[in-house]
Amino acid sequence: MGTTKNLLWLFLLNTALLDTTSGASLSLVNGANRCEGRVEISYAGGRGTVCDDSWDLNDAEVVCRQLGCGYAVSAPSSAHFGQGSGSIYLDDVQCTGNESSLFQCRNPGWGVHNCAHSEDAGVVCSGASLSLVNGANRCEGRVEISYAGGQGTVCDDSWDLNDAEVVCRQLGCGYAVSAPSSAHFGQGSGSIYLDDVQCTGNESSLFQCRNPGWGVHNCAHSEDAGVVCSGASLSLVNGANRCEGRVEISYAGGRGTVCDDSWDLNDAEVVCRQLGCGYAVSAPSSAHFGQGSGSIYLDDVQCTGNESSLFQCRNPGWGVHNCAHSEDAGVVCSGASLSLVNGANRCEGRVEISYAGGRGTVCDDSWDLNDAEVVCRQLGCGYAVSAPSSAHFGQGSGSIYLDDVQCTGNESSLFQCRNPGWGVHNCAHSEDAGVVCSDKDYTCGGLLYSSSGTLQSPSFPLNYPDNANCLWQIQITNNFRIVLTFGSIQLQGGCQNDYIEIYDGPPNSSPLLGRICSNSSSNLTYTSSSNFMTLRFHSDSRYSNRGFQAEYRSFLADQNTTLVCLPTSMRAAVDRHYLQSQGYSVSSISLSDSSCRPTITSTEVIFNIPYSGCGTHRQGNNETITYSNMIKVPAPGSVIKRQKDLHLYVSCKMLQNTWVQVMYVANDVVNVSETQYGRYDVNLTFYNSSSFLWPVHNFPYYVDLNQNLFLQASLHSSDPNLVVFVDTCVASPDPSNFRTLTYELIRSGCIKDPTYSSYFSPYSSIARFAFSAFSFVNQYPSVYLQCELVVCRQNDYSSRCYQGCLSRFKRNAGSSHGKVNVVIGPVQLREAPAENRNIELASDIQVNEESQTPVPAASSHVPLAVTVVVLVAAVVIVGGVLLKGKLRELIPYQRM
Repeated sequence: MGTTKNLLWLFLLNTALLDTTSGASLSLVNGANRCEGRVEISYAGGRGTVCDDSWDLNDAEVVCRQLGCGYAVSAPSSAHFGQGSGSIYLDDVQCTGNESSLFQCRNPGWGVHNCAHSEDAGVVCSGASLSLVNGANRCEGRVEISYAGGQGTVCDDSWDLNDAEVVCRQLGCGYAVSAPSSAHFGQGSGSIYLDDVQCTGNESSLFQCRNPGWGVHNCAHSEDAGVVCSGASLSLVNGANRCEGRVEISYAGGRGTVCDDSWDLNDAEVVCRQLGCGYAVSAPSSAHFGQGSGSIYLDDVQCTGNESSLFQCRNPGWGVHNCAHSEDAGVVCSGASLSLVNGANRCEGRVEISYAGGRGTVCDDSWDLNDAEVVCRQLGCGYAVSAPSSAHFGQGSGSIYLDDVQCTGNESSLFQCRNPGWGVHNCAHSEDAGVVCSDKDYTCGGLLYSSSGTLQSPSFPLNYPDNANCLWQIQITNNFRIVLTFGSIQLQGGCQNDYIEIYDGPPNSSPLLGRICSNSSSNLTYTSSSNFMTLRFHSDSRYSNRGFQAEYRSFLADQNTTLVCLPTSMRAAVDRHYLQSQGYSVSSISLSDSSCRPTITSTEVIFNIPYSGCGTHRQGNNETITYSNMIKVPAPGSVIKRQKDLHLYVSCKMLQNTWVQVMYVANDVVNVSETQYGRYDVNLTFYNSSSFLWPVHNFPYYVDLNQNLFLQASLHSSDPNLVVFVDTCVASPDPSNFRTLTYELIRSGCIKDPTYSSYFSPYSSIARFAFSAFSFVNQYPSVYLQCELVVCRQNDYSSRCYQGCLSRFKRNAGSSHGKVNVVIGPVQLREAPAENRNIELASDIQVNEESQTPVPAASSHVPLAVTVVVLVAAVVIVGGVLLKGKLRELIPYQRM
């Protein structure tokens, strides 16, 4: 069910993305030309600027690419090109440098800033443009670069087909046919701007490829590099519409065809994808759509079916063939889309196909769960629950496009399944086929605590589903580091479609180590700077592929300094030998509050620093609650000193679903940095009455049908300025599945069960609530309860804890909070033989005569703007025992 999707994915909204479809455009003003100046954004009839906080060359690189101005030369700050006026639309922009638009870069949110126009950001681009000269047409010739009013060339050292591929892509000239060297198209003149260019072939501009530097070379113009591009475009002709017909290629002013030798459905699939015509229905041969004329450009084409262009498929070479036009290849694309209609939601209903402006159905002859499985996969709706026939969801109208469909269950699209042919059937609409999907049952992402392990895209090695959003967070032992290595990667290319992102820590506030948007057969490796790493996988709703598999391992970090963030304090230890080797004395080491002394052993200096004392400072922002302190070590010398003081800053940050632990040294001292991560200490406990005096210790907890169950959630922290709020509680008979068969008590602060009520708590770190016991049908023996609790700063009225019921989820960048996912149990219905169980609690149980009046859960909170909420995953079992180090198997909450 859509309403039961794991709230973990809500945090994905925390990064505000804006693209040009929202009306924003970019320009550079007040510079010498259009490729340098102050960054200005035109939006909704007004103009504004970008603040220079975190502004760097990566951000400038994206601006230059977006404006077609070559590469970034510099990223001036402090209103270098003069102060702008109007709004400041973006601040703290953090581009990786690979984005195609500044609006795709990570930032706190549109219009969220703490700047003045004296901090307006600027950019100076190279202003370089690329062309091919001295060839037969614009898509072949010597590579020439126009820059700053002059012309120059590229040296052919290391020049190969990968480099040429990027040039062809940049110029919109199809694919690379060859990469001539040695001034094949004649010697150029002027500067040689690039040498030893090493493109991977996936870049969108030659200026993004690795090279020693602008103008750095050891060449003469006799080594000028050249490129021959295909210059080709593709179309289907002589069919009923643009999505079927003979395959025709336009090239260099002429037209030609493709020979049908080895032509099959894989090749046709690529053509349909390239033309945006859906999937391949058939791959007719023998000039099915009539004989063409002119050249035969391709023969023996062998596509895998995953390519984005026919020109990327393996073939003997451009113009190489042994065919006549009687062998011209054709393609029939579906031009069709699939949906489920007349059901309770988009993941169940009658199977409907939209095609060529009309709508039709699928006949139920041979219709089974394998066919339904493919439909669910195609629609991103999880697995197939059933495959209803006989117009279970009502009779459709129009055509019946498919009949006798026979899927194996592994296809990624219904249109790939075997069938007699498009429109071939012997059915009436009383036989329309239907599907009921689980909604989204595939699992991906999660918290990984082991020192090593494996993670992979959903369904690997089969194709991953559409619209997947997976997040893996790897947290290992303190003071270890993580190495993540990918094997073969097969994505449906392009960062706008499917991609993998690797973060050096939690995803919303950590540097992006890398983004993978295309296929790779080499082992890509990423290393963390702490004991925490995040991997995010996203797929869109267009095409799928096999995905990826990756392995991670851990290794011990430098032990000169170590840091652990505990629930109530932070423990910082500095190696004595390290201090002494740097010339510092351990006798004078202290905290900000010098009265808080360390424990000095023979090997370490250890500080146990409370979050609420010893000079610890507390600060909150839109993502974190931060506790910080400083360890000071003065340099030796009573009159003069020749060494800098050592200031060791220690911070513990409650950030999204983690405690982030940071250790670093100020700029005026030795550069040392340590980062570690920990988690909240939270428990959830049953009580026998609304007085909340006597906790339940005996499990299973046997109760009567409709008996009131009282629960208390407690946060254990030395910080008294935190508040806990019950956001969501969901019941299920399966401890590992809170998606399929569930019952909601409360969701996003909105009461779903009429017996649910919230109770007064004397402490902000405690939340109390109750509901009446019930049973699932079909006599499930066990019921489990999963609750999600939000932790916020006390009196932060913009935070989630003060917003009550949220019918829609919105982002608010002005508050800080975390979220705790808790599971408790077991509870079981009291049966006749079990009447005496929990007998010692019987006299305390009050069912309908409670001494305390419950407070409606939603009314006790202010319904302000909604903020992003994230999960701190701490699984709590019977008696409220916190699982530390790693998540263990949950104990069932049996409830009837």
